[in-house]
Amino acid sequence: MRFKYVRLGDVAIYLKEKIYTNKIRLNNYVSTENLKPDIGGVDSSNKLPTTKMITKFNKWNILISNIRPYFKKIWLADWSGGCSNDVLVLKATDKINIFYLYYNLACDRFFDFVMAGAKGTKMPRGDKDHIMKYELMLPSIDCQKFIANILSTLDQKIQINSKINQNLEATAQAIFKHWFVDFEFPNEEGKPYKSSGGEMVKSEIGMIPKRWRLCRLKELVDIIDNRGKTPPQEKNKNTIPYN
Repeated sequence: MRFKYVRLGDVAIYLKEKIYTNKIRLNNYVSTENLKPDIGGVDSSNKLPTTKMITKFNKWNILISNIRPYFKKIWLADWSGGCSNDVLVLKATDKINIFYLYYNLACDRFFDFVMAGAKGTKMPRGDKDHIMKYELMLPSIDCQKFIANILSTLDQKIQINSKINQNLEATAQAIFKHWFVDFEFPNEEGKPYKSSGGEMVKSEIGMIPKRWRLCRLKELVDIIDNRGKTPPQEKNKNTIPYN
C-alpha cells in the first residue's frame, strides 16, 4: 500500500478567532505556562491575562506553545475555551482524522522541525509559515482511524500506569513521614511506637525515639567525586562538601 505525503498546511488551518477575556475562567484558559512540557497535556491555570481579547479554541483543536518549542508543549483539547496569543490553535480539515493528526505532531520529529525554523535565540519562537510546511504521511481515513485508535489505547495504558506510580509514590511518602517524622513505626508488638507510649529522648532536632541517634552523612557513606570517570577514582574520595 502506497501512502502520499502532504504538508501540514494541506490538512490543517490556524484558528484566529478571538474571544473576550472576561468570558473565560481559570478552568478553561490555556497559556504557555500551564501547557506541560514533553507532551504532558495541560494543567490548571493560576491566572488570567490582562489583555482584552485572547484566541478562542474548541474541543478537538490542537494547541501548541509557540515559545521555546524545544519544551514540546502540545495538547489535544477535550474542552473549549480561550488561550494565550503565544499558543497556536490548529483545526483539522476533513482530509485528516484529528487524533491521527495529533499523534503526528506530538513527537520529537515535529518539534525538531519547528526548532529548525524558529526565530530568536534566548526565547525562540516557531515560524508559523515554516510549521505549516511540516510533512506527514496521509493514508486513507479508515487507516488513520485505525492507527490513532492503537496509539490512543497505548496512551490510556500509559496514563493509568502513571497514576499508579503517583499513588505508590504518595503512599511511600506517607509511610516515611508516619514512621520517621511522626515516629509511629511499628514497635515490637506491631503498634505505632510514639502513640503507644514509646520512650522519647531529647536531641539537637527535638524529641526522637530512645536508642536512636543523630549522625552525619559521612559516617554512613563514602562520597566519591567521579567526574564522569569509570571506575571511580579513589584519589577523589570525599571531595564533595557535606555536613
